Amino acid sequence: MLKRSDPIYEFEGFRLDAASLMLYQNGAEVLLPPKAIETLLALVERSGEIVPKGELMEIIWSDSIVEESNLSQYLHLLRKTLGKTSTGKPFIETLKRRGYRFNGEVAVRFNEFSPRSHGDAEEINFLEDNVGGKHPNHRSLRVERHGNVLALADWKESDRDHLSKPKGAVQPDDGEYPDSGSKRKIRFAYVAAAAFAALLLVALSFIWLSTARWTKNSPMKGDLTFLNLTSGEDLNCATISPDGNYFVYASRDSEQAHLWLQQTGQPNRLEIIPPFAGGIYGTTFTPDSQYIYFFGSEKAEAQSGLYRVPALGGVFTKILTDISSPVSFSPDGRKLVFIRWNRAAGQTSLVIASSDGTSERVLLTRTGEDAINTGGGAWSPDGRLIAYGALKMEQYKGRCTIAGIDPQNGEIKTLSSEQWDNCARMAWTR
Repeated sequence: MLKRSDPIYEFEGFRLDAASLMLYQNGAEVLLPPKAIETLLALVERSGEIVPKGELMEIIWSDSIVEESNLSQYLHLLRKTLGKTSTGKPFIETLKRRGYRFNGEVAVRFNEFSPRSHGDAEEINFLEDNVGGKHPNHRSLRVERHGNVLALADWKESDRDHLSKPKGAVQPDDGEYPDSGSKRKIRFAYVAAAAFAALLLVALSFIWLSTARWTKNSPMKGDLTFLNLTSGEDLNCATISPDGNYFVYASRDSEQAHLWLQQTGQPNRLEIIPPFAGGIYGTTFTPDSQYIYFFGSEKAEAQSGLYRVPALGGVFTKILTDISSPVSFSPDGRKLVFIRWNRAAGQTSLVIASSDGTSERVLLTRTGEDAINTGGGAWSPDGRLIAYGALKMEQYKGRCTIAGIDPQNGEIKTLSSEQWDNCARMAWTR
């Protein structure tokens, strides 16, 4: 429910609604991430004051720790959106080593809706007046409002509810007067209708309040927070496990490569194989998240090989040789697909094999000006297609299209009509 304490700030054609975190310009909604509007609100509420950076971050991210770059990002977005005041000053001014200040002339007003106080009651009549007066059995329903809840209080009888009786007469039982059965039925119908209407009002109020609360508290998309996990390293091949619990990535220093595993949301990392004398590329989790595959080139080897290691570390095993791309697994994890490039012959092939590296089968081969991008194939979640990048080498720039091949019969279909500058490793959404 809107309250008198929910302010609306207005400045030079802009309107900032503090309750709904919405910004409008000349009546039109301005689309901004929620955190950006929270940043603006924190500055507008202290218009003309210098707000230190640390204090501003504490207001916006009181329950989390984030990099200062997040604040800089939102301030840049706000400056770009708001522009300058009518006097030529920026709405949001940066004062070096001191903080930030909002320079706009701000007017504050409040929503005019004022909810009833706890326990307020009102009478709701569910029966219309008949010609010549109310129905003799008219009932008024007394409803109390307790905050946002409507409660049925009691039945209030009007003076006309009491039938005139001879002086000293005994209150008759049902059926004592003529047509008492009809009157009883009518009265029952009125009572039932009034009760149903009251319940309907309560239900509608509950639905409205639940919807408003869900809308206000539901997470907004597009609000990103960044946290640096590493610093100054030569990194590549970051991959998240299918269950979302871990991610793996490779780093390189001097002549050695390292393979790191880290739990999502945790700062500590685990080196899951000994330093690798060569390069590590194309990390991939198995569908059950139990193993990690990567291809790499050891110094002593002329060709790159495919390796497998348990996700939490252990002995790593060489599965096959002569591989030029990351692998992608079939939905059941029993098969994998990769690219093999024969440089001397100018030939690229899309190859399927068992997950242990055996039972190789060439699915597609391209020679000469036609080639398959070495970003690798991407097996679809339903297992029906393998996506890959199809290249035209004579006019490489802008001549990469995305195609799909049926792993069962080799039938090819175009998945995108776009002609890309390049198409590297791909992945399907679920």
